[in-house]
Amino acid sequence: MSISAALNAAQSGLTAASRTAQAVSSNVSNALTPGYGVREVALSSAAHGGVSVDAVSRRSDIGLITERRGADAAAAGADTRLAGLERIEAAIGTAGEAGSISARLGDLEARLLDAASRPDSPLRLEAAVRAAGDVVDAVGKAGATVQAGRLEADRGIAQAVTDLGTGLARVADLNDAIVRATAGGRDASSLADERHRVIDGLSEIVPMKQIARESGRVALMTGTGRILLDGDPVEIGFTGASGASPGGKMSGLTVGGREIDMARAGNQMAGGRLEALFELRDEALPSAQGRLDTLAGELADRFGDAGLGDAAGLFVAPGEGPGRAQRLVLSAAVDPARGGEARRLRDGMGADTPGAAGDARRLSALADALSAPGPVADTSLGTGRRSLLELGDALVGAGTAAAQAAEGDAARAGGRAETLREAELAQGVNTDAEMQTLLALEQSYAANARVIQIAGSLIDRILEI
Repeated sequence: MSISAALNAAQSGLTAASRTAQAVSSNVSNALTPGYGVREVALSSAAHGGVSVDAVSRRSDIGLITERRGADAAAAGADTRLAGLERIEAAIGTAGEAGSISARLGDLEARLLDAASRPDSPLRLEAAVRAAGDVVDAVGKAGATVQAGRLEADRGIAQAVTDLGTGLARVADLNDAIVRATAGGRDASSLADERHRVIDGLSEIVPMKQIARESGRVALMTGTGRILLDGDPVEIGFTGASGASPGGKMSGLTVGGREIDMARAGNQMAGGRLEALFELRDEALPSAQGRLDTLAGELADRFGDAGLGDAAGLFVAPGEGPGRAQRLVLSAAVDPARGGEARRLRDGMGADTPGAAGDARRLSALADALSAPGPVADTSLGTGRRSLLELGDALVGAGTAAAQAAEGDAARAGGRAETLREAELAQGVNTDAEMQTLLALEQSYAANARVIQIAGSLIDRILEI
């Protein structure tokens, strides 16, 4: 080998060692950075001796990443459902909770029985009216909370659609930047890392599958096969609502100008936070409203005729259809805010003058209206004959059961996502292996430097001759 060939080989070795050392340094310093892909330097034998640096590649397991992104989407969707159902549970109350709707109904029964034992006591009659007012407040506030939850879910959908559009546009821009960097012979790994992080964020909204295209580009499709990005992003449309009303229709979702049925299982945008928000807005929360409306209607109907031969009418829920829970009010005859008198619980709602102070028949009949079983107009709180107290328990139980089921789903989805995340990290930077590579690089650097030193000595000797 000539001296010049030895120098060229040693110089190429130093260059390769330097590039590899840069990759090792980057790997070690980013060992815990989310979205970082391990850098690997590809080397080959040069045509005229020495070593050639072919490329610096970014290592990743796209199969594992896709599975982890799907798990992240499922976890985000489960957490979103849980938050919405816990809000319903908090508004309705839980079994044994003092402020729950079932507890309010139980307190009303106790106050009516208490008043029936001393029908001449104004204090006991007023306490019964307050207990009835507490039932109205609890049912109405729960209904208002449900509608506020629908509006919040609608706003969440609008924000998710905005984030999705922004993220897809960002991925398209990074695709272009990676193509330019690759064409110019520059390392595009950092741009690929950034693209990876953006796609991870999008995958919580809708699970994303990444498809490699030419020149380093990627295309994106949802977990159910809808292409969202292949060159230019697909337009995703949604119109947010300014308010929510019981039974009111809200905007749907369009992708590429076509409406998507988000209620259909396995729809084109299924699997992430976006689907969970639609499910809350259009299914879970309206169902909760329906159960509240059923209870409100039964309260108005069963107290409307308590077997007294006259209209008892302690509760009034005007109109039919969604929203009866919010329309439920105390009869004006007993409501002190509207000039009513508590004595009418005892004397009758239409009594202009006080009746017999010791007559407890109406008070007992009103208490019986809470505990007597009867047919239920709607099956949302169960079938068969049920008392108002049982309907209250069923209402609370339905909210609690839904929240507990969602909590279990969220725990399982979160556990799976965490397991896959750990598996992905295990395939990331191995600092022990990187340190071993660094030791080998140190020896390589020293050997190539020694070759250059010897070649320099030989040249000096030749010049001396």
